[in-house]
Amino acid sequence: MTILENALHKLPSNLFIWNRHRTTDVYMLGYPKSGNTWIKFLLGRYLQLICSSSEMVFFDGYDHFGRCQNACVGPSIYHTHSPLEWTYQTAKDLTDHNTVKPFQSRKVVLIVRYPLDALVSSYFQAVLQTKEFSGELSQFLEHKVWGLEKWIRFYNLWAHHRQNVKDVLLLRYEDLRSDTEISFKHLLNFLLIDIKEQQMNEAIHYASFENMKTLEKKGDIPRYRSSGLKVFATGDINNPESYHVRKGKVGGYKDYLSLSEIEKYEARIAQELDPWYGYTHSLGK
Repeated sequence: MTILENALHKLPSNLFIWNRHRTTDVYMLGYPKSGNTWIKFLLGRYLQLICSSSEMVFFDGYDHFGRCQNACVGPSIYHTHSPLEWTYQTAKDLTDHNTVKPFQSRKVVLIVRYPLDALVSSYFQAVLQTKEFSGELSQFLEHKVWGLEKWIRFYNLWAHHRQNVKDVLLLRYEDLRSDTEISFKHLLNFLLIDIKEQQMNEAIHYASFENMKTLEKKGDIPRYRSSGLKVFATGDINNPESYHVRKGKVGGYKDYLSLSEIEKYEARIAQELDPWYGYTHSLGK
């Protein structure tokens, strides 16, 4: 360890936390399996092309001083699922104070996906990749730590208190799927990054679902600079359900739930989730 590294190691952790927030212009946050990696890929590739960089910019970490990462253009950005964790935290543990208030002085890109699609994808990840869950899908959806109640609580807090944040862009997975170009332009405008049509089209093609799935199958996956880990955390390569880029289907939850379960959960979402998200009806066929 160098003298500088040793000195930094002794600095109080709250100083790093303060510097991280101070130097972060935009937070991108949302529930896991809501398109977070796709958006990282899309924006990262675009900035790589714009900046003529040798690496994709994933905004995945901070430097030794706690300073947030940025590219040659645009704001400093950090992706997070804060304050979500999957050990003991339940819906009752989520409050305005710990969920929304920490971001009130910054711009936020709130990423969302229809809860049943997001949670079904999370279920396969927890069962086949991380091995953190071993029950049935129905048990997962009803689980206090993993399930639908907590999902609704998180996003309702954001809907109800979003006016207390400097600025919020709602970025819906379904909108990205139906018209990637329009949604990506909305994101770039929010980030105050100039739109260059050629680079944008190249980035959209590179970050297409089909191309990302091909990259994952080949193992030709970029790595995060901060950790060295692959961007796609793939499980058993012989099991299509264990891939990070699994299906990406809008309304795909209907392939895994019974008709009675679908009707029950869709009704609950329509009744309990704030209409700001636009999920007041069934998705897909």
